[in-house]
Amino acid sequence: MDLPYFPSPEQSELERPIEWPRTMPAPGVYPDVPFDDYRGWGGISQSTLKIGMGVTWGHAKAVLDGTWERPPTDSLRLGSAIHCWLLEPERFWRDYRVSEPCHGVIKTGERKGERCGARAELSDGSGWFCGVHAKGRDAQRVSEVVSDSELKQIREMERLIESHPAARLMRHPGGQEVSFCLQLEGVPFRGRADRLCPATDSTPAVIVDLKKIQPGRGTPELLTKQIREYGYDVQAACYVESIERLTGHRPAFCWMFVEDSSPFMISPVRASDAMIAVGWRKAKFGLDSVRDCLSSGYWPGYCEDLLELQPDVWELKRWQLTQYVEV
Repeated sequence: MDLPYFPSPEQSELERPIEWPRTMPAPGVYPDVPFDDYRGWGGISQSTLKIGMGVTWGHAKAVLDGTWERPPTDSLRLGSAIHCWLLEPERFWRDYRVSEPCHGVIKTGERKGERCGARAELSDGSGWFCGVHAKGRDAQRVSEVVSDSELKQIREMERLIESHPAARLMRHPGGQEVSFCLQLEGVPFRGRADRLCPATDSTPAVIVDLKKIQPGRGTPELLTKQIREYGYDVQAACYVESIERLTGHRPAFCWMFVEDSSPFMISPVRASDAMIAVGWRKAKFGLDSVRDCLSSGYWPGYCEDLLELQPDVWELKRWQLTQYVEV
């Protein structure tokens, strides 16, 4: 994530009168907060912070106003289901439905007369259908749904996590889906830790974050790249700083990277002090920018002036216009 500048310590510590959201509770750590209630707190989350840093602050404002959100993908949908199954199993059975493959019958082609079998997210109460075979039926889209094959995958992930030596982090005394809020660098900030294990006389506090990865992507080199590209270091730093300020104990931050399909290998990773320091430097830049936006009411978009675009070098060379290639 390329940053145009880093705020100085004097800038980042500057207090400005930012209004505390009326819907956000007093600063503290709150276990057992329903997810919908947590989302209603308001304030800045690490995901909104990363949208501002990686897209524009205008997009971050749209997220805060509820007028825009990143389009959902199958990867995000499955990731949410995995989190819910492993960390909030009672909510999974309350909010999710398990679908069967599409019940529709193929009418043409080599498979004429066979059952469709595609992934289905629409139901008319008597069966499940994909988008094609739901046409002409009173079928409604089910917002929270996993297929029966995906549920089998999730259960296999759970089995292997429980059998992995590093799974002891998931069994330490503590809470799952623990919410917290505070004034972070002058900005009302909220977070939700997958698992928070408080400090004891013999062990430090630990935050555990569950992430899914594709098979074969769990090597140190690839994980370091993924942590940087997806801003996982920013999240880790914000959470470590927040919990330390709220509890007086600086926690370790650990990721549990789990492959989302066979062979479901697990890569447990602890964020080093250097990684937290890099993430916090990025986060402080973002928080300082948010504070400016909140104070001024101005959330900038892509570009304020006319932007001149240049073709790629390879295209200039292809069309023999090398006089335009900068040396």
